[in-house]
Amino acid sequence: MKLSPEERKLRKKELQKRYRQNRTDERKEEIREYQRQYYLKNIEDIKKRKRELFQNLSEEQREKYKESQRKYNKKNYIKKQKIKLTEEVRKERN
Repeated sequence: MKLSPEERKLRKKELQKRYRQNRTDERKEEIREYQRQYYLKNIEDIKKRKRELFQNLSEEQREKYKESQRKYNKKNYIKKQKIKLTEEVRKERN
């Protein structure tokens, strides 16, 4: 039996909701602690990667880098305009 796209969405939402409810405070704390320990263990590698990425650059190189970043961002991060909802639509959604 295949589910329609709407049914799939609803099912996925329900599963995510159940998953979130099952995550207790203890589990959240365990995850935080693990992340903290991982960071402390690998802090040198993390700093090293940052240093390699941002070495001391000359002014020209810095400008080239900034310009390339601007071009990339302009090309790949197109913001969609937000549609303002009317009061009627807001009431319907609530």
